[in-house]
Amino acid sequence: MLLDDFRRVTKACPCPICERPDWCLLSRDDPPSRVICSRTESKQRWGEAGWLHVLRKDARQVVRVRKVHVLPPRPDTGLRRLAEECRGRLRPGQLGRFADQLGVTTDSLWRLGVGWDGRNWTFPMSNAGGAVLGIRLRTPSGRKFSLTGGRDGLFIPTALTGHGPLLVTEGPTDTTAALDLGFDAVGRPSCRGGTRLITELVRRRKPGSVVIVADADVAGRGGADDLASVLACYCREVRVIEPPAKDLRDWLRFGATPAEVNDLIASSTRLTLAVRSCTRRA
Repeated sequence: MLLDDFRRVTKACPCPICERPDWCLLSRDDPPSRVICSRTESKQRWGEAGWLHVLRKDARQVVRVRKVHVLPPRPDTGLRRLAEECRGRLRPGQLGRFADQLGVTTDSLWRLGVGWDGRNWTFPMSNAGGAVLGIRLRTPSGRKFSLTGGRDGLFIPTALTGHGPLLVTEGPTDTTAALDLGFDAVGRPSCRGGTRLITELVRRRKPGSVVIVADADVAGRGGADDLASVLACYCREVRVIEPPAKDLRDWLRFGATPAEVNDLIASSTRLTLAVRSCTRRA
């Protein structure tokens, strides 16, 4: 419904709530009766796209909103140094044993900057420009948490080719699975996290298509659909796939091949957002 009923704001037709020319969405009727503003809160949240505002034609109707100004997170150079120190602590053969445990290759783990802090595996989390915002920790038993003092970010591997679709996965280990299958991939910190960072990365890299890989649960599917509704504003082709397993790494362990993944992508629904220009009324 979101993709069919709304269009993106433009410089000529900015958001009537926050008065900005990007991020927000307008309903297709003229004049618009509804707005999804990504900056100004209302009582009704509309997924990751923002907050729904109903514009009344009755001038006596007063809409009270609260504006929230979110400062972009500041990268911490200390976190980058810490991530590099943990990477340097890896002992010969240690990364290979971890890769065998996960069912992925050491190459994909190395591309994600995996390290060892003496007790836990470390995965650096970055912004769209590659600056380290935080560090995800994983115990040998598989428990996951984040280092205190950092912020959630994206799991961005080195040596992305820019060819083929960009897969967006949930978490770092599914990202390694996508890399092992031969795809460009980035990981979001959770099933609903990292939307703004992923959007910025897509705007920077301009991939021809984006494929969001949803975990096989309600939260995973919902988070993937919400992200797709936002990315459709910035990419010509957005698709959502759900592997026939718990997640992409599980599917890889069960023998998934690149051809099977491509077949699943090809059979998925392509999401698009038609943009119609409009002139601002005096």
